[in-house]
Amino acid sequence: MADISAITDVYIDEIIQATATYNPALKETQGIKLRELIKRLRDHAEQASLHRFFTYTTSGNGVLTQFSVPHGLPAATTAIVFPNSPDAIGRAMDVNTDPASASDLYAYIEGPNVIIKSRQTVNPFAAGINNLTWSLLVR
Repeated sequence: MADISAITDVYIDEIIQATATYNPALKETQGIKLRELIKRLRDHAEQASLHRFFTYTTSGNGVLTQFSVPHGLPAATTAIVFPNSPDAIGRAMDVNTDPASASDLYAYIEGPNVIIKSRQTVNPFAAGINNLTWSLLVR
Protein backbone atom coordinates (compact mmCIF):
# COMPACT_ATOMS: atom_id res chain seq x y z
CA MET A 1 0.00 0.00 0.00
CA ALA A 2 1.35 3.43 -0.92
CA ASP A 3 2.29 5.81 1.86
CA ILE A 4 -0.56 8.25 2.41
CA SER A 5 0.50 11.77 3.33
CA ALA A 6 -1.10 13.53 6.27
CA ILE A 7 -4.41 15.30 5.77
CA THR A 8 -3.47 18.71 7.09
CA ASP A 9 -5.68 21.76 7.65
CA VAL A 10 -3.83 23.51 4.82
CA TYR A 11 -4.59 20.63 2.44
CA ILE A 12 -8.31 20.64 3.35
CA ASP A 13 -8.48 24.43 2.97
CA GLU A 14 -6.85 24.22 -0.47
CA ILE A 15 -9.26 21.56 -1.72
CA ILE A 16 -12.48 23.04 -0.32
CA GLN A 17 -12.54 26.69 -1.23
CA ALA A 18 -14.70 28.81 1.04
CA THR A 19 -14.33 32.52 1.52
CA ALA A 20 -17.81 33.39 2.77
CA THR A 21 -18.92 33.08 6.35
CA TYR A 22 -21.42 30.44 7.35
CA ASN A 23 -25.06 31.36 6.78
CA PRO A 24 -27.44 29.01 8.65
CA ALA A 25 -30.42 30.34 6.64
CA LEU A 26 -29.06 28.71 3.48
CA LYS A 27 -30.24 25.14 3.03
CA GLU A 28 -27.23 23.98 1.00
CA THR A 29 -23.73 22.70 1.57
CA GLN A 30 -21.39 25.52 2.48
CA GLY A 31 -17.65 25.18 2.09
CA ILE A 32 -16.78 26.54 5.50
CA LYS A 33 -18.91 23.93 7.31
CA LEU A 34 -17.75 21.18 4.96
CA ARG A 35 -14.13 21.99 5.85
CA GLU A 36 -15.01 21.90 9.54
CA LEU A 37 -16.73 18.52 9.13
CA ILE A 38 -13.78 16.98 7.28
CA LYS A 39 -11.31 18.24 9.88
CA ARG A 40 -13.42 16.77 12.70
CA LEU A 41 -13.74 13.44 10.89
CA ARG A 42 -9.98 13.37 10.34
CA ASP A 43 -9.25 14.13 14.00
CA HIS A 44 -11.73 11.49 15.18
CA ALA A 45 -10.24 8.85 12.85
CA GLU A 46 -6.72 9.64 14.07
CA GLN A 47 -7.75 9.27 17.71
CA ALA A 48 -9.61 6.01 17.09
CA SER A 49 -6.70 4.40 15.25
CA LEU A 50 -4.04 4.85 17.90
CA HIS A 51 -3.24 1.19 18.36
CA ARG A 52 -0.53 -1.12 17.16
CA PHE A 53 -0.30 -4.90 16.76
CA PHE A 54 3.19 -6.31 16.27
CA THR A 55 5.50 -9.22 17.05
CA TYR A 56 8.61 -8.91 19.17
CA THR A 57 11.39 -11.51 19.11
CA THR A 58 14.48 -11.48 21.30
CA SER A 59 17.08 -13.77 22.82
CA GLY A 60 16.90 -14.94 26.40
CA ASN A 61 20.08 -15.34 28.46
CA GLY A 62 18.75 -17.08 31.57
CA VAL A 63 19.47 -13.99 33.70
CA LEU A 64 17.35 -11.04 32.50
CA THR A 65 14.05 -10.67 34.36
CA GLN A 66 12.47 -8.18 31.97
CA PHE A 67 12.43 -6.90 28.40
CA SER A 68 11.67 -3.36 27.32
CA VAL A 69 9.82 -3.25 23.98
CA PRO A 70 9.28 0.12 22.23
CA HIS A 71 5.59 0.42 21.29
CA GLY A 72 5.92 3.34 18.84
CA LEU A 73 2.75 5.18 19.88
CA PRO A 74 2.60 8.78 21.11
CA ALA A 75 0.68 7.70 24.22
CA ALA A 76 -0.33 4.20 25.23
CA THR A 77 -2.30 3.00 28.24
CA THR A 78 -2.90 -0.70 27.58
CA ALA A 79 -0.75 -3.61 26.47
CA ILE A 80 -1.99 -7.12 25.80
CA VAL A 81 0.80 -9.64 25.31
CA PHE A 82 0.49 -13.12 23.76
CA PRO A 83 3.41 -15.59 23.97
CA ASN A 84 4.27 -17.11 20.57
CA SER A 85 7.37 -19.28 21.02
CA PRO A 86 7.92 -22.44 23.10
CA ASP A 87 10.15 -20.64 25.61
CA ALA A 88 7.64 -17.80 25.92
CA ILE A 89 4.54 -20.04 25.91
CA GLY A 90 5.92 -22.12 28.78
CA ARG A 91 5.27 -19.20 31.09
CA ALA A 92 1.87 -18.09 32.40
CA MET A 93 1.03 -14.55 31.29
CA ASP A 94 -0.97 -12.53 33.81
CA VAL A 95 -3.35 -9.74 32.82
CA ASN A 96 -2.81 -8.27 36.28
CA THR A 97 -0.27 -5.45 35.90
CA ASP A 98 0.21 -4.90 39.63
CA PRO A 99 3.70 -6.27 40.41
CA ALA A 100 2.72 -7.01 44.01
CA SER A 101 -0.02 -9.47 43.04
CA ALA A 102 0.80 -10.55 39.48
CA SER A 103 1.67 -14.19 38.87
CA ASP A 104 4.80 -15.37 37.09
CA LEU A 105 4.84 -13.12 34.00
CA TYR A 106 3.15 -9.76 33.37
CA ALA A 107 3.37 -6.69 31.13
CA TYR A 108 2.77 -3.00 31.61
CA ILE A 109 3.28 0.35 29.87
CA GLU A 110 6.19 2.50 30.99
CA GLY A 111 6.46 5.64 28.86
CA PRO A 112 7.36 4.68 25.27
CA ASN A 113 7.84 1.00 26.14
CA VAL A 114 5.96 -2.14 27.04
CA ILE A 115 7.75 -3.93 29.86
CA ILE A 116 7.46 -7.74 29.82
CA LYS A 117 8.58 -8.88 33.25
CA SER A 118 9.08 -12.10 35.17
CA ARG A 119 8.74 -12.39 38.93
CA GLN A 120 11.15 -15.33 38.88
CA THR A 121 14.75 -14.43 39.64
CA VAL A 122 16.23 -17.87 38.92
CA ASN A 123 16.31 -18.61 35.18
CA PRO A 124 13.48 -16.16 34.43
CA PHE A 125 13.71 -16.57 30.62
CA ALA A 126 15.45 -19.53 29.01
CA ALA A 127 18.74 -18.84 27.24
CA GLY A 128 18.72 -19.12 23.46
CA ILE A 129 19.03 -17.22 20.22
CA ASN A 130 15.77 -15.53 19.18
CA ASN A 131 13.94 -18.01 21.40
CA LEU A 132 11.39 -15.60 22.89
CA THR A 133 8.56 -14.25 20.74
CA TRP A 134 5.49 -12.33 21.82
CA SER A 135 2.68 -10.66 19.90
CA LEU A 136 1.64 -7.35 21.40
CA LEU A 137 -1.49 -5.26 21.04
CA VAL A 138 -0.87 -1.76 22.36
CA ARG A 139 -3.33 1.10 22.52
